[in-house]
This record gives sequence, structure tokens and C-alpha cells, in this order.
Amino acid sequence: MNPYEESCAPVNVNPRHVFIDEIKLEKIAGELASKDLKCPAWREPVYPESDDKIIEFFGVINAINFCFTDFKTGNKFDVEYPEGSGKIWTGAFAMTAAMKRAMEDGLDILNPAVLYNLTIEDVEHIFRHVSTPIPMLRERLNNLRDIGCEMKIYFSSFRKLFEDFEYRLNSGNYGIVERLNSFESYQDYTWYGGRKIYFNKRAQLFPMMYHGRALSSQGKLTPIRDPENFGALADYEVPKILRHFGVLRYAAKLGKIVDTGIVLEKNGYVEIEIRAQTVNAMSILLNKVKEKRLLSGLPPITMAELDYVIWNMGRGQEFKLLRHHYVYTTAY
Repeated sequence: MNPYEESCAPVNVNPRHVFIDEIKLEKIAGELASKDLKCPAWREPVYPESDDKIIEFFGVINAINFCFTDFKTGNKFDVEYPEGSGKIWTGAFAMTAAMKRAMEDGLDILNPAVLYNLTIEDVEHIFRHVSTPIPMLRERLNNLRDIGCEMKIYFSSFRKLFEDFEYRLNSGNYGIVERLNSFESYQDYTWYGGRKIYFNKRAQLFPMMYHGRALSSQGKLTPIRDPENFGALADYEVPKILRHFGVLRYAAKLGKIVDTGIVLEKNGYVEIEIRAQTVNAMSILLNKVKEKRLLSGLPPITMAELDYVIWNMGRGQEFKLLRHHYVYTTAY
């Protein structure tokens, strides 16, 4: 078991608010097993076309890859990119488009010194929006400056960091994910019953995105060497989709809270249980999908393929009216 998933186990022993329906999980596993599940290449127009510095770009954007919804309106941060094109991007893609736009405007966001010296006025300009501003702007500024500081003092580039660990997520119980989680801007853990619970959502998403890009680079980039160690990403879109399909069942009170847009307490018991049960459900789902694909003679998959197919459903028009749980957090 992925070590971060294992740390969530104590939360899942006696859940009070979030439950897994094994029958529904088995059903969706059967439906997914026969699909052509591929690792996304992350080559949409909001990402740099060149692979030369893509690892640096992924490292910077994932430091601020969290909380895109305006909880008062339910709308997501939006950006027109390219400007004047009429093409509107929302959520994480809008954030990515804004960062790419900043580079095209001449701001070297991959330079540690530039990141460290950013001002609130700089990030206000970077994240200029169409109709919905990006939430938690000050927290994003802090994270960008933290990455700049870390790079200036401790490591020269994200490429060098990956090389130091031989492109392994876990190398002798310490690898890329653990190193990223040592940065304040990437940390994602909490405490439950005196135990430390690790989610490491963005510290896993960064190498997961890089891995997909590397697989599509025709050998130019080195893929992650142990992709089987990718764990479930405990964000807000995945539990929303799992709940829609009945895999996750919320207690009546929690369901009402989520459906009416009441903001949950950060690192509160309910939020921890949603995330831990999401990790649990996705871990079980991956194992079942892999078993069914093996019996059918289909190639194996990792969490990189499974997470994307579930997450990507949340972008579909039929799911856009579904609410995800609201919590102000830099974790996801």
C-alpha cells in the first residue's frame, strides 16, 4: 500500500460521516476496467509547448494548485486565454493559463529570484480574471515566494531534485514526494487522534503530471520510475464524482451541508474523513480495476490513469451543477 494511503487507515476504521458502498464500487470498477485508460499528456494550450522547462513549470504551478471556487457564487476562477480569443478557461486550467500568460508577458516565473520578490500587485496582475477572481490570493503569493526561497537556498531546479532521487517517488522510504512535502508550500498533512495523516495531494500531483508529459515526449523526458507508487489524490472533484455514482455515501447532515454550500472547517474531522475515505475508495477501486483488466488481458494501470479519468468527469457539463465540499485550504 502507498505509505500516504496507509496513514489514512485509522480514519477509515469507524467512519461517522462518509461511507463506501462496495456494490456501487464494484459496478464502476467493471465499467472502468474495459475503458481505454491512458495517462494524460498534459499538453493542452494552457501548458508550454516545449518540454525543455516543463518540469520547472509544473513545479511552480502545483505550489499554487488549490481552491478555485468562489464559495458565495459557486463559480470558478476564470481567465481568457489567449487574451482576445474569447476562449475561457476555468479552475486549475485558468490558473495554469494565467501563469503561462505571465511568461508570455515577459515575467520569468521560473526564476527563483523573481518568485521570491513577487508582490501582491504582481499576483493581482498575473491572475487578472474575466468574471470570477481567484480565491486566497495572499496564500498563493506566499507559496510562490516560498518556492523561490527554497530554490535559492536548497536546490537549483526541480529537474535536479528529480534527478537526485533518480525519478523515484519513494526511494528507501524517502523520495520526490517526501522532499516536496518538506516545502511549506507543498505540505499537506493533518493530525487525527494523535496520529499524523499524510495526504500529499499536490506533492503527488506534480510528479504525476510530469510523468504523463514524459510518456508523451518521445524519450526526451525521463518518466517516473516507480509509477505504481502513485497514491490517491484527495481533492474535491474526486469525492464529488464518487458520491454522484454512489461509491461514497454522505450521512444526511453532511450531504445537506455540502449541497447547500456551507463551508467546512479546515482540518476538521468531517473534512479529514471525506479526504481519507476518498483515498480509501480510490485505492480499492484501483485494485479492482487492475484485477479485472488482468483477467481480460488488458495492460495494467496506475493511479495516474485512474485519478485522471475520475477527475476529468468533474469537468463534464453534466457534472458542473454538482457541488463539491467547500473548505478554505491550500492543500487542494
